Amino acid sequence: MLDRKPSVLLLDEPTANLDDEISSVVESLILEYLESNDAAALWVTHSKAQAARVGKRTYLMRNKALELAGMEETVG
Repeated sequence: MLDRKPSVLLLDEPTANLDDEISSVVESLILEYLESNDAAALWVTHSKAQAARVGKRTYLMRNKALELAGMEETVG
């Protein structure tokens, strides 16, 4: 999939213009890559459902700062 095997992926809405079926395939491929290469991802999405499916930690952007979803911890 990624010939240089990066340890971190920066993904800016990688499934934004895809239908649900293809989005699911892309999510699976990315998650498989992360698992098999012991890699991490910063995955930006506007979909709360997608964030819940693919994320281990979810942050929200509020008032120009990142806030850990469900917590009061803020970054920035």
